Amino acid sequence: MSKKSISRAELINKVQAVSGEMYIHKLPKADCENIINCFTQSICELVEAGKTVEILGFGTFEVYETKERYFVMPVGNKVIKPSHRKVKFKVGSALKRAAYNR
Repeated sequence: MSKKSISRAELINKVQAVSGEMYIHKLPKADCENIINCFTQSICELVEAGKTVEILGFGTFEVYETKERYFVMPVGNKVIKPSHRKVKFKVGSALKRAAYNR
């Protein structure tokens, strides 16, 4: 049985391998790590600013606001959960096809 997830280091190795298939030579591992770091940092900064990030075929990162909610604990005291922001990811068509075709 294979692992369901990969580590960041394994992703960097995969990017390096794919770069070798796409170009004449593989990109250095440090450059592949910088690509992953820049990608994730850019997504985080845009989401933090409340922007929706759409990558055609891959998916969409969208920020939305939850409503304030009230809970009553079993002992009778009321707890308020304040509204906050959450991130939703909607899978794109190419990623969806890749997942179903295993």
